[in-house]
Amino acid sequence: MRKHIIAILAVGCVASCSLDVPDLNNPGLDTLADHPTRSAIAAASTGLLISLRNNLAERTGYVSLLGILGRESYVLDPADPRFVSELMSAPDISPGSAAFGGNLWAGPYAGIRNAELILAALNAIGGDMTDAEKGATRGYVKTIEALEYLIIYNTRYDLGGVIVHSSDPNVLDPIVTKADMENYIVTLLDDAQTSLTTGGDEFPFPLSSGFDGFNTPTTFIKFNRAVKARVSVYVGEYARALTELGESFISEVDATPNFDVGVYNVYRSAGGDLTNNLVDATIYAHPSIFATAHKDTGGMVDDARVLAKVSVLDTPFTANGHTASENFNMYTITTPIAIIRNEELILLKAEAEIQTNALGAALVDLNFVRTHSGGLPPYAAFASKDEAIAALIYERRYSLLFEGGNRWIDSRRLGKLADLPPDDGFIHPNMPIPTPETQPR
Repeated sequence: MRKHIIAILAVGCVASCSLDVPDLNNPGLDTLADHPTRSAIAAASTGLLISLRNNLAERTGYVSLLGILGRESYVLDPADPRFVSELMSAPDISPGSAAFGGNLWAGPYAGIRNAELILAALNAIGGDMTDAEKGATRGYVKTIEALEYLIIYNTRYDLGGVIVHSSDPNVLDPIVTKADMENYIVTLLDDAQTSLTTGGDEFPFPLSSGFDGFNTPTTFIKFNRAVKARVSVYVGEYARALTELGESFISEVDATPNFDVGVYNVYRSAGGDLTNNLVDATIYAHPSIFATAHKDTGGMVDDARVLAKVSVLDTPFTANGHTASENFNMYTITTPIAIIRNEELILLKAEAEIQTNALGAALVDLNFVRTHSGGLPPYAAFASKDEAIAALIYERRYSLLFEGGNRWIDSRRLGKLADLPPDDGFIHPNMPIPTPETQPR
């Protein structure tokens, strides 16, 4: 992917740069928009994966910040108390802080602008690409674009967001509602599926190794349907989610599960590429992870997921008014981070079954994850939907621990934010829309 970094940076400035002098060494925005070529579209399409990874695995990135908001993690840095003072202690998160409250906005919208630029180029390119190649590219681009919108949706939620209708950064689209965002993400994913069905046997550009097994238009549809199933569960369309899960890559319950089959953002230590920086020494596990995990009869944590992902510190660390006794051991600088994987799909299926009153089927799926991934004894029959939801929340919390803000997202959408530990501070329902976005509107 490194050879495409220069190409994507040429289009990646669209949300934040104003270029008065063209760079004659690299193709610029006008070249791709007005004079598109097959090679430029291919480079920009592969480059969308670089944009998708940006600000994901940093300590001020998606996994870390949502982990703090959902009390999965701390960042305890004596030299920078803002991870506590701005995200936990303040009654409101400041929309003017680019690294905190105003974060996770410009990056996704840069990716969205780039996606719109590629879609416009596909309409203009003519015969330099076959119809199948255009269909494959459109389906891929719209799926990645939907994932960028999902970052905005997950971080801003009830505040809504902006739906971009043009690749022109000078067009100021309005802020729309949460429902509008939901509907648009659904439309993008369904349009993508339709395009992918016309996409032939291969993509006209390379995908990263994180897409191994899903790197043809046909297999990519299974990934697209998995993402759509997640969105359907998020918006309460549970029967639809069950259909989409059946069209995804979900593995049936059997004796030899592979929970990690899926699609990933990948990282490399090679110069010029991105590394996974969740290994940052200031990132700690929140004490509630151990406190509320399943314990054996001797009072020791015995959930295999916790034991595999979290380690006890030799000496507790205190800073900024908080003490951590555990840290995460699940990442190295090259560890990939799942976009979506089989273990989540099984848990999405269980949630959809609970919400459609198929508690028996949900029991089977939850116990499959609980026993195989957690190494824990199975649940007995659920006496009520509320009991099943409580079990679901536990299994999702530890199966998807520190992968993508799931504890915060799940607590909010299931009405359980009040159950999160406030830590003498505040539990925030969303991040604010950045001040530079609201002032011009």
